[in-house]
Amino acid sequence: MKDYDNNLKAIIENLNSLQAGSPKLKSELQQEVEKLYHEKEYFAGFFREAPVGNIIIDTGYRIKEVNNTTSRLLGKERNTLLGMDFLQLFDDGYHTIFNNFMEEIQLGKIDIDCDLKLEKKDGSIFIRLFAKPFSGIDRDDTLFQIIFFDVSKEKKLEQNLMEETRESRSNERLNSALAAGKKQKGKSSNEILSQLTVLVTDDDEIARIYLSKLLKGKCKKILFAQNGKEAVEQYQSNGHIDLVLMDVKMPVMDGYTATIKIKELNKNSIIIAQTAYALASDKEKALAAGCNDYLAKPLMKQDLFSVIEKFFK
Repeated sequence: MKDYDNNLKAIIENLNSLQAGSPKLKSELQQEVEKLYHEKEYFAGFFREAPVGNIIIDTGYRIKEVNNTTSRLLGKERNTLLGMDFLQLFDDGYHTIFNNFMEEIQLGKIDIDCDLKLEKKDGSIFIRLFAKPFSGIDRDDTLFQIIFFDVSKEKKLEQNLMEETRESRSNERLNSALAAGKKQKGKSSNEILSQLTVLVTDDDEIARIYLSKLLKGKCKKILFAQNGKEAVEQYQSNGHIDLVLMDVKMPVMDGYTATIKIKELNKNSIIIAQTAYALASDKEKALAAGCNDYLAKPLMKQDLFSVIEKFFK
């Protein structure tokens, strides 16, 4: 953010020094000031409100900015992280993985993720990260926004599942009996999802990519909307949508208003609100608008599938 402040001050000084006979140049500089103010407020708000780890690095992987969630997840003070080589946070064995990941990002493949193991004083955690490039104030200066969150619980569940699978192979008859028992209890999450058309509504591109990764190959069909207005239009134009994942805070039309309008179209529609920080006020407003349930962002795979089973099993 300091770079923004310095550039703003420099441009303002240039504006003040212009002669009255230079209206065109003065107008162009005023437009640049407005643009920089807009960008500064956007990034300041993003970092302040983001419920997940949020880092900006340069092409040399030097950390330029972090948010409070990042400091908490990494167990380090913000001032300690600024200027640090991002790779220093991980064992050498993960450096190649991250380098390959960033090469893909620079080629324009932003619909991918990367899992890394982070060693901390109080133990280790697994983080899953997404990244996308953008231009800094100096157009030749490429920066990368990295968003990540702790997936240690998910990794632990996967590990437990693998161990259980290995144990079950020693007794095929028991495994078959358990599988038969599960079928009698009801459909699995994957069986349920394979029959659903899901509308993902979120103005954040990273959030849409993440949900796409969770649902891709599992759902009958996935649709996307970037704001509430698009969500209502998608619901009207598509013959059948089984589930709507609705972010509550979006531009153009928020999720509360969109939920009310969709419920007017179909009172039996299933709408799950996505609320940052899981604030009580957001939950109450979402339910009052007609949402059937709510989940805190970032959505965890097991929580999302559990809610889907709740309404469709």
